[in-house]
Order: sequence, then structure tokens, then C-alpha cells
Amino acid sequence: MPPIWIEDVIFFILVTIVLLVPVIGITARFAVNPIVEALIRFREAFLESPEGKRFADLEAEVCGLRSTVDRLTAEVAFDRQLRSGGEPLNPDAQRVKAI
Repeated sequence: MPPIWIEDVIFFILVTIVLLVPVIGITARFAVNPIVEALIRFREAFLESPEGKRFADLEAEVCGLRSTVDRLTAEVAFDRQLRSGGEPLNPDAQRVKAI
């Protein structure tokens, strides 16, 4: 049995790594691709489901209610200024001041 040269072993390992890394990468891409597509379809189905639409509608309604409450708060502050006899403030200026 001939002696094994360390340089030959290192060369063989490097060549094997250089050849196998792209092959493993391509294989992993083809293996993971269906899983990722299934997750994307699942997410889209959830957003298009009635529950997802209801949730999006509720978010929009809450956003509208927040803006209404902000406007009412500014109007109440403006009305309070008028009733107290002080210098009336612009409702928009009051809203900016509150933020």
C-alpha cells in the first residue's frame, strides 16, 4: 500500500467541496421552492379568507374612529376656549399642540 500524501488528500477535499457546494445549493433550491410557494399560497388564502377580510375591515374602522376622536377632542378644546372667554384657538392648532 503506497503512502498517502497529505497534499493529495487536501487537493481531493478541496475539489470535492468546490464541486459539491453548487450541486447541494441547486438541490436545496429545488427542494425548498415548493415549500416556499405553499407558504405564499397559504398566506394569500388567509388574507383573502372572510376572517382576513373582516380583520382588515376592523382595522380600517378603528383607524377611522381614531381620526374622529382626534377631531372631536380638538373641537371640544376649541369650544372650551370660546366658552371661557379666552383667546380662541384654531382647532387645527390645538390638534397640533396636543400631538
